[in-house]
Amino acid sequence: MAKLQIAVFSALVAFGLVGIVLSCLLSPQVPFVTSGPGQWIMYPTEIALEARVCDLDEPLRTTFTRRLVIGKPGRVSVHLRAFRKAVLYVNEKQVKANFPPNWKRTAVVNISGYLHRGANSIRVEVFNAKGPPLLSVSLHGLEGEASERCKWIAALDGLPAVPAIAADDTRLHPLCTRIAQTFTALIDSAANFALSQQAPGARASLTARRGDVILLSEQMLRYPFALTQGMETRYAQGRGTLRRR
Repeated sequence: MAKLQIAVFSALVAFGLVGIVLSCLLSPQVPFVTSGPGQWIMYPTEIALEARVCDLDEPLRTTFTRRLVIGKPGRVSVHLRAFRKAVLYVNEKQVKANFPPNWKRTAVVNISGYLHRGANSIRVEVFNAKGPPLLSVSLHGLEGEASERCKWIAALDGLPAVPAIAADDTRLHPLCTRIAQTFTALIDSAANFALSQQAPGARASLTARRGDVILLSEQMLRYPFALTQGMETRYAQGRGTLRRR
């Protein structure tokens, strides 16, 4: 009986996990970003600790613009996904496209009829009322052209246009950098003081150990969980070493 209960419980847990994974991958209601036709890019908004209020009636809008020169126009298509709603313009003309209702599905739009020889511009306006507007886009059919993020210029409502950056939720808050610099300076001062109190013959060994301590302190302050899990500092036989368990 116990084995049957364990089997039923395990099956329920497995089905639940499968449901969560499928929802993250397929459901438009879940704000989970998966790999798109290109690297996800965004406006480099300032990292803040305060909560941001979302207005469902006035969603955030980020305009992504790219300018390119075409020698001989051919069949060109745009493959894009936007978090969450997008409007596409080519040479300031709105492209009539049927975007999938699910923003997690890639839209393929033929823009050949909107291009001409010489300078062209592609603009994508992305709207999102429940988070940052993100864009994943690639161009197909342009020989020698690519869709690196550095070629896209982003402009958020009321903010100046700047080069787009990779969408990344692991960027450090500026306060972390300042704290790390202050902490490193304190460790460095303490190490210098300790060195000044030692005999000349012992300073060489302490100097090598001092560099390990400062590096370890900086890394632990920036990434405490990733660094300390499974690692420890040991000083054996007068030498400082960092070993992984």
